[in-house]
Amino acid sequence: MITDSGFQPTVESIQRLHQKLNQQIQQGDWVVFAGSPPEGFSPDDYRELLKCVVENGGRLVVDTSGQYLKTAIPLRPYLIKPNEYESQELVGRTLNTVDEYVNEIKRLMAKGIKYVIVSLGDRGSLVGHNGEVFQVLPPSIEARNDTGCGDVFVGGIVAMLSRKADLEEALRFATALSASKATHTSSSSFSLEQTRQLEKQVRIIRRESVCCTLKSEKTCAKSQG
Repeated sequence: MITDSGFQPTVESIQRLHQKLNQQIQQGDWVVFAGSPPEGFSPDDYRELLKCVVENGGRLVVDTSGQYLKTAIPLRPYLIKPNEYESQELVGRTLNTVDEYVNEIKRLMAKGIKYVIVSLGDRGSLVGHNGEVFQVLPPSIEARNDTGCGDVFVGGIVAMLSRKADLEEALRFATALSASKATHTSSSSFSLEQTRQLEKQVRIIRRESVCCTLKSEKTCAKSQG
């Protein structure tokens, strides 16, 4: 796979994008901002686009990192999905245990973010919603390529939540879909048939106050299951 940094947007193109969003976003629309903005796209530019979504009643989903993620937090996105490293960058300190992540997730929810999801790679995810935090353990697979798994997860959970699925159903599907993607060598391939089978292996556990390191989190979760 060959990738590059992409084009650098002009001031005029950013303004046109802002106008398009302003014209098209309606109450309840899901709008996803994912990945790293291109060179020349400042955090201020990013914030103005996010504000456009929020002010028009859209459900803002943010999957980015660094200053761009920090810029999004005061706008109270509907859903954010940092990975473990992006989460540590956001809070400004190292997080070594599941409980430390849980506490930070609760702080972010208290700021008005409806869904806070921290992805942990092949160890699943931690998910905060309505003041509660859940640990999602993925199915056991033979991974071939994990590139794109986070994008697939976001697409899966947004698709399910937008169809009024409950949180557990949405998490099972998104986690299984991401796992299916990881079994393929292509960065953009997955199987819905395989996903339906993998859904049966996804475990969702409500987190209690049990301190364990991330390396041993599956063992800790088994002791609670």
